[in-house]
Amino acid sequence: MHDALVQYFAGEKQSAFAWGAAGVIAIVLALGVWRLANDYRAMAIPLAIVAVVQLGLAGGLWLRTDARVQRLEAELRDDPAQLTAAERTRIGVVNRAFVAIEIVEAILWITGVSLALAGLGRARPTMLAVGLGLFLQASAMLALDLAAARRARIYTSAIVS
Repeated sequence: MHDALVQYFAGEKQSAFAWGAAGVIAIVLALGVWRLANDYRAMAIPLAIVAVVQLGLAGGLWLRTDARVQRLEAELRDDPAQLTAAERTRIGVVNRAFVAIEIVEAILWITGVSLALAGLGRARPTMLAVGLGLFLQASAMLALDLAAARRARIYTSAIVS
């Protein structure tokens, strides 16, 4: 259990870096697009809004992971059965949440593609730009959450067995 716990939360810490990098890249891209001062600057809106979420996720993961691991390791030493039961319950909730999150992100991805195609087909550059921004951010979030969900399933398998 200890190795699975450490490995899972090491992945969470790496994930914090990835979320932060995605947020910073999106902010830089949003600022660059905004400076274009044309109809395509609307791409900056979904890029920046989602970047704030990404940076918040990164900060939250980064700040709480080490303390959580220390607490869980202490609980594992004191009462391994209790910790295993609590972690099974917690990770079950996490796994169910990932399903809902991935559905929302897939809907955002489809919406971004649809807006981009509609804007392209009707020569509406603002719609195209918003769609592209949403598509880019939904793609990044979905990729990062799919990786996190996989990590959670591996952890689940380790603590269930």
